[in-house]
Amino acid sequence: MPSPLRQLAAGFCSLCALTLWTAPAHAQPAVSSSLIQARSLVASGNIGDAEQAYQALLPLASRRALDPEFNHLLGLAALHSGRNSQAIFALQRAVAAAPDHAAARMDLARAYFAAGDNEDARREFAILATQNPPARARAAITRYQAAIKRRATAYEPGWSAAINAEAGFDSNANGGTSDDQFLGFVLNEASREADSAYIGAAANAGYRTPLTPDLGWRVDGGLAHREYPDAEFVTQTDLSGRSGLVWSPSAWRFNTDFFGANQWLDGEDNRQILGLDLGLSRAISAASRWQLNLRTAAVRYDELLQVQDVNQIIVSSALVWRPQGARRWQFEVGALGGTEDASDDDSPFGRNLFGAQARATVLIRGWRAQMGGGLLGSDYDGLFFGEERQDVQVRLNIQMETPPFLGGWSLTPLLALISNQSDVDLYEYDRLQAGLSLKRSW
Repeated sequence: MPSPLRQLAAGFCSLCALTLWTAPAHAQPAVSSSLIQARSLVASGNIGDAEQAYQALLPLASRRALDPEFNHLLGLAALHSGRNSQAIFALQRAVAAAPDHAAARMDLARAYFAAGDNEDARREFAILATQNPPARARAAITRYQAAIKRRATAYEPGWSAAINAEAGFDSNANGGTSDDQFLGFVLNEASREADSAYIGAAANAGYRTPLTPDLGWRVDGGLAHREYPDAEFVTQTDLSGRSGLVWSPSAWRFNTDFFGANQWLDGEDNRQILGLDLGLSRAISAASRWQLNLRTAAVRYDELLQVQDVNQIIVSSALVWRPQGARRWQFEVGALGGTEDASDDDSPFGRNLFGAQARATVLIRGWRAQMGGGLLGSDYDGLFFGEERQDVQVRLNIQMETPPFLGGWSLTPLLALISNQSDVDLYEYDRLQAGLSLKRSW
């Protein structure tokens, strides 16, 4: 960090941590002598004292994972002892449990700033600026915002990466029908449901850099592989990438991303996608955000499946909301609609799409549980075996992510159910997936 920015962070340390805003009265926990001592050590502004406080607080973290004041103090100790990533994680828990805890949000913004995450720091400072801060706090916010702009124009890049390993069971890996025959014909294995265990691995990396104080560029890519030992014909490999611009003036955020993907089934080319995403979002309040996305893409299949080639136009919108009365919860609801026009005029695979989804996330003793569901309706243009086709797909899923352990790894058990109802029996199926994922992010 350049010297003026280091002075800025040090100069506002005590203001942000001790005199900005306090948590609401109902969020105040019982204060033990050890916490009082740790708070005193953190307030001293000495790195050695902050290190001593962090080591004293760390053994209590699992027992007080839902306590916003404890997580705020732990986050401050981590931040002041140079542990930016640990500080962000603890302060995120504090803000998730108490969204109106402005002091914790201020220190979360500072932690993002210290970690070089201009985009997230800018977002949190913008939220704080809408909460009628006292004069000294508003001055601190303004100075940090100015520092972010100066640093952004200095062209500071940032990298991110993640790796993932997974294993599980899929009751219908190919989404096939449970029937053995259709219209008097015996179906081959690719059309009948096939259950199989699976193992897989994935890796992705991203790079972002500011171009101006409000404009940034990003690029990322990923490679994933999933093996089905008992249904090798659906073993799949996916390669994907995207690149685009992000513009964040005030509370608005605009993004434009060109993306592409290629999928192989059992080592053979299956499908390619090339398209453009245009996104718009806005923070409505400290507890809610609205977002809108327009996607246009060309989907192309291998030569034997070219009848399925389509051009997509899909519009989706969502509202993310964390209610003040349920501090550990976050809810998201959304809807989509669009068309897939078949490239071949004689193809029956063109369709109109409509759908809705909902998702809830909750923190439970340091675990992050997520429950969601969605509905997707498809009205196809052509006839399938002489019949009109309409599908309705229902998807339900639940997963729970552990707190990071052993240097940042996390485990996620998950369960998903998919049911596709269709006017054409060949496309009607049910599918259950159960798995476990191990992930590490940087």
